[in-house]
Amino acid sequence: MVSIPKKKRQKPPIFTDYIENEHAPNVLPTFKGYTVDIRCREFRKFEWDKLPEFHSFRSEKGDQLLCELIEFLPDGHKLKNQLMEAGLHDD
Repeated sequence: MVSIPKKKRQKPPIFTDYIENEHAPNVLPTFKGYTVDIRCREFRKFEWDKLPEFHSFRSEKGDQLLCELIEFLPDGHKLKNQLMEAGLHDD
């Protein structure tokens, strides 16, 4: 009998960038499973069978994610520039 290897469960990507869409608004970036919304200044996470999570950039969890995101992004990246312009960074 031939055994068929099981597919490994893929982990979600750590970061996805903006997706430009000519027929609808751009898709917001994600980081560690959270949608990054600079306009609302929050991280959002929606998972099946779980309550949605909302973390303001000013909350403890939001500040931690924001610091990790800024450290993760390379200099000159569109999202990092937007965070800097919005004053959402540590000097």
